[in-house]
Amino acid sequence: MSDESIVEQLSEFGLNTEEASIYILLVKGGPATASQVASQLDYNRVKTYRILDSLVEKGFVSETPERPKKFIPTDTREALSGYLAKFRRRIDSLQEHKDTIIEEFDKISDKTVSYEETTFRILQGRPQVFNLIDSMLKRAEDEVKIYIPGDDLYRFEFVNLDKLIKSLNSEGVEVYLLTQITLDLVERIKEYLKYVRVNHLEKLDRFRFIIKDGKEVFFTFTMEDSMSLSTEEDTGLWTNTESFVLAMDSFFDENWRISKNGEEVVTALNKGEEPQRIQVISEEDRYQKIYENMLSECSISAKIMIDNLGHLKSLESIWGDLINRNVDLKILSELDYTSLASLLELIPQETIRDIETGFELLLVDGKRALMFMPTIAGYGDKIYSNNDFYCQSMAQVFDDYWIKGRTIESIAKKLAEEVTLKESLKILKENIPEKWKVTTDKQLTIKKLGNIKIDCLLEYDEGTRIIIEYSTGGEASSTIAETYSKISNIDAEKAIIISTRPYSESDTNLAKMFKIDLIYENDPHKLAHKILQKIQT
Repeated sequence: MSDESIVEQLSEFGLNTEEASIYILLVKGGPATASQVASQLDYNRVKTYRILDSLVEKGFVSETPERPKKFIPTDTREALSGYLAKFRRRIDSLQEHKDTIIEEFDKISDKTVSYEETTFRILQGRPQVFNLIDSMLKRAEDEVKIYIPGDDLYRFEFVNLDKLIKSLNSEGVEVYLLTQITLDLVERIKEYLKYVRVNHLEKLDRFRFIIKDGKEVFFTFTMEDSMSLSTEEDTGLWTNTESFVLAMDSFFDENWRISKNGEEVVTALNKGEEPQRIQVISEEDRYQKIYENMLSECSISAKIMIDNLGHLKSLESIWGDLINRNVDLKILSELDYTSLASLLELIPQETIRDIETGFELLLVDGKRALMFMPTIAGYGDKIYSNNDFYCQSMAQVFDDYWIKGRTIESIAKKLAEEVTLKESLKILKENIPEKWKVTTDKQLTIKKLGNIKIDCLLEYDEGTRIIIEYSTGGEASSTIAETYSKISNIDAEKAIIISTRPYSESDTNLAKMFKIDLIYENDPHKLAHKILQKIQT
């Protein structure tokens, strides 16, 4: 054990850090004068004398009568036993005076008018915190609600709070315990379940609170993770303020409502099964890992809704295995020719349909769901769940989209048009003057709007920007409106919409009103030539 660990242990026996350090030095090096101690620890000599006198008083050090006097460490067993004996005598003395003090205060309270006062109390240090919890539990008459991290179940055992909680059942007090049940806590939770109601909350905030009879609450707002029972880094608030108690009571009830029955979680963990939960995932790497694992582990079906098929191409090592295992695949995405062509090399075309989606979803075997709902700023919530109701709801959402989705056969002409348009931009890029920078599939982040995609953006040094957008399927009005919005948002000088089909009269008039140029041609070389002419005019 390191010196630091020994110092921490000695703090339980009334020594501060400096006292413990000097005691360890004397035990290791033998008797020494105050000057020698001060020199070795680089302490002020006057301060060292004061610390040594304190150690003598506490029985950890004795001193010789010689000059200069030396300080001798007391045998550790003797020193600790002496401290405990002194501590017991102090407790016995306090116990003797307890009844007398209570009797005197009862006389005082009998002479005063009974009243109830709204009170706030701040408690500093784990001993005070646990003493208050002990007091609240002993005074409970009807109901106790406890919200604690799993680590506290271990700490409670050190001070017998676990036995006190379990004993409340025999006194007619209903106890609700909300915690995060993990495999290493299963045996302890089994014992609690014999006496109290226990539920599992997957994402438990790192604080504790206890509500007694709906009338008072203790709330810990800073809490150290260590198992030390003497740490001062454990601070909380006790109050009987009605509004605060009501708020915490509502918070507990809402978390209890969404939590999982403790007995079911214990049973699942004993069987090696995953407890049902709904979990928010903040890390992108973890989200991607879960995505890959879910696909790899599915055995019956995989329903996928994704905004970019290219993301699925990166998982090509998985697709062959899924098909060999006859997994029922369904994929929904806004299709483009390039990514679709590469994906069709791996999976059958009947498994894919075209649709615009506002979020991503993966549902495997109808039992596990992973969803990403982007916000306007491009971020969003990533949620994993194996909750039955949640998965059933997501399956219904997917099936509704699947029914509305367009088969590859029905959009083949649109995809062919897209190939021609992309080819024309490739030719344009090869022939446009060098001053122009050409970027296809440009992603821009616009303040308050989030991410926007531009099919092609032309730029040169003087700050000039020209937008080029595709129009497929013969209807251009929506593309015209969207392009006009992009012009103002990125401060573009000009916008051009290209198509392989002629435009309707109404589309032509709408484009004139918004000052957007329309170009069509079904030959990519001719289309590129027309675009170049329009840019140079």
